[in-house]
Amino acid sequence: LVRELHIRAAEIDFDCVTTIYIGGGTPSVLTLAQMHKLMQGLREKVNFANVSEVTIEVNPDDVTEDYILGLKALGVNRVSMGVQSFVDAELKAVNRRHNAAEAITAVEAIRRAGIANVSIDLIYGLPGQTIESWRHSLDTLLTQGVEHVSAYNLSYEEGTALTRLRDMGRITEVDEDTCVEMYEMLCSRLAEAGYEHYEISNFALPGMYSCHNSNYWNGTPYLGLGAAAHSFDGV
Repeated sequence: LVRELHIRAAEIDFDCVTTIYIGGGTPSVLTLAQMHKLMQGLREKVNFANVSEVTIEVNPDDVTEDYILGLKALGVNRVSMGVQSFVDAELKAVNRRHNAAEAITAVEAIRRAGIANVSIDLIYGLPGQTIESWRHSLDTLLTQGVEHVSAYNLSYEEGTALTRLRDMGRITEVDEDTCVEMYEMLCSRLAEAGYEHYEISNFALPGMYSCHNSNYWNGTPYLGLGAAAHSFDGV
């Protein structure tokens, strides 16, 4: 990433950079030393005085207080965590390494580290998920008091292990009507709790919209760095 950043430096006005998003995979597998190298490379080109939001995606099982404190020291001020469900059986069905209790512990660790902007990802339509279990995940989510929520309908992609399990009859895909009911519950429950539905899959407390995500919808040019990364020049 750092090498690619230097190669493309001549093409970009880095004074225009206002948000940084480290994600699109599992960046929390990087050590703090590796993260330091990445951020150092960015700081050589980007004027961080103009950057209001630095987000990193993390998995709950990668979160420790020392790790989050290290990220904060590097300039991270927003954490997006892929919890997906607060029901252990559902997490196991999609081969997640964490359980619900570990996800809650991770949120607490992020808070203790002083990160005041936290987003949680949830998925509806998981194998074995029901309206009742989805309600439990939403209720548990709301007890965490996070500033931002992203929620997505599970999709089965060709060639993936999940699709093979479905095709072999080892898991059952949640029907469309149930997924619609789950989405409607998501929207109503978060609205009741004061979240604003500012994008199809994104909800935030007032004033806590993701600046980076909003830029995509506003047509703001962006630079993507890394394997299969996508960029947009505004045209």
